[in-house]
Amino acid sequence: MLFRSIRNARLTGLSDHTLFPGILAPASPIGGGKPSPAPSPSSSAPAVKAPYGMVYIPGGEFEMGRAGGDDAEAPPHKVTVAPFFMDQTEVTNDDYMRFIVATARPAPSDWIDGKFPMGAGRLPVVNVTWEDATAYAQWCNKRLPSEAEWEFADRKSTRLNSSHLVISYA
Repeated sequence: MLFRSIRNARLTGLSDHTLFPGILAPASPIGGGKPSPAPSPSSSAPAVKAPYGMVYIPGGEFEMGRAGGDDAEAPPHKVTVAPFFMDQTEVTNDDYMRFIVATARPAPSDWIDGKFPMGAGRLPVVNVTWEDATAYAQWCNKRLPSEAEWEFADRKSTRLNSSHLVISYA
């Protein structure tokens, strides 16, 4: 799946570093190993403490794709997704500007003179190439979600309990 913008992308964090707001991660705690369950009196499944700014997405099986859609979406098929972490919010213009300053990457095409419009710092960044989105994710020690993780998280967002709340981003 190619991302034309980071607007609706989330980053996945890798273990053993301070995570930066952004995209998705394997469900291993900082420092590696298995996720440690936290007490959760209101849930039958053990809660996992997500890194700052991220939520835990419990893995599972789902039917990916659909019949009657684009050829790329067919046929529907069962996919198993491992647990992962996903950022709660989109990458903002402010976040992306820090990346540009640190790495000298080009600004998105809609920014004028390398700057986003006044007052747009907290809005999601748009018009970012897949290559720049990947570079941003790596700069944050995270990664872009796979197509399966993206679809799974979106479908699960309405079914997760409050301890695993995900804001729908599709």
